[in-house]
Amino acid sequence: MNDFRAKKRFGQHLLRFPADARRIAGLLRDETGEDPKTIIEIGPGGGALTVELVAMYPASEIIAIEFDRDLLASLEKQFASADNLRFIQQDIVTVDLSEIAKDAYVVGNLPYNISAPIMQWTLSQRSSIGKVVYMLQREVARRLCSSPNSKDWSPLAIQTQLRFNVEPGFDLAPERFTPPPKVHSSVFTLTPRITEEDYPEFAEDSADEFEKLVRNAFGSRRKTLVNNLMGKYKYSRIEVTAMLKALGFDERIRAEQLSINDFVKLLSALDTNCA
Repeated sequence: MNDFRAKKRFGQHLLRFPADARRIAGLLRDETGEDPKTIIEIGPGGGALTVELVAMYPASEIIAIEFDRDLLASLEKQFASADNLRFIQQDIVTVDLSEIAKDAYVVGNLPYNISAPIMQWTLSQRSSIGKVVYMLQREVARRLCSSPNSKDWSPLAIQTQLRFNVEPGFDLAPERFTPPPKVHSSVFTLTPRITEEDYPEFAEDSADEFEKLVRNAFGSRRKTLVNNLMGKYKYSRIEVTAMLKALGFDERIRAEQLSINDFVKLLSALDTNCA
C-alpha cells in the first residue's frame, strides 16, 4: 500500500495487511474457478485490495472507481504498470453498471458513512451484477444477514434478501485498519436471486409498492403491524385485522416477525393506493 493517508471526511479506513485483502479478493472466485470477466472495485483507497485483485485475476478487466481526486492521482502512479486495471473518477452511486459490464463482480471496503446509499445503489444495479463482496461495519452487515424474529430484521435486510442471497464471511478488528475505526468490520457476499423462482408471487413492477409496504410496516418497531399500517392505506382497523387473520397472522404481530414471503403475500392482499 502507498503512504497516502486516509481522509476522515470520506470515512476512509484503509486495510493494513495484505493477508486480509487477499481473503477478500479470494471471495470473488466462484465454484467454477474461472476468473470474472469484469471486476468493479469501489473506493480502492490506499490500493491494498487493488494489489491483490490485479495479481489474483490477471485475465479480468479491473475497474477501480474512486471519488477522491487526490487519492486517484496517487493510485494511478502506483499502478501505472498494471495492464488489466483502469480507474474512473466518479461517485459510485452515479455509475450505471449496464454501461460498463453485463455480469460485473463488485468488491469494496465501503466507507461507513455512505454504506446505506451504496447498498441502495447495489440493489438498483442487480441486473448487471454477477456477485458482490463488501466489507461494512459489523452491525450493518449483521442486519443484512439477519432473519425474521430478530431485532436486526429491517427494511434494508428485506430489500436486499429479496434480490440477493446474503452470505456472511469474516470479521476484522479495528487494528486491521489505518486509522483504526471505532467498530469491528465484517465481510459478506451477495449473489443475485432469481426472484421469480424464489418468490413467484412477486412482480418487479410492484417493487415500489413492496418497498413502501415494508417501510410502513416498520414505521415504529414498538407498534403492531395493524397500528403501523393504519392511516397508510384506505382500510379500517377492522379490515386490516381481518386481512391479517385471513393470511394466518395474529392481529398482534409486528413487522419483524414477517418473512419476505409474508410481505409478498400481504402486498397481494392490500390495495396499495395510499389513503
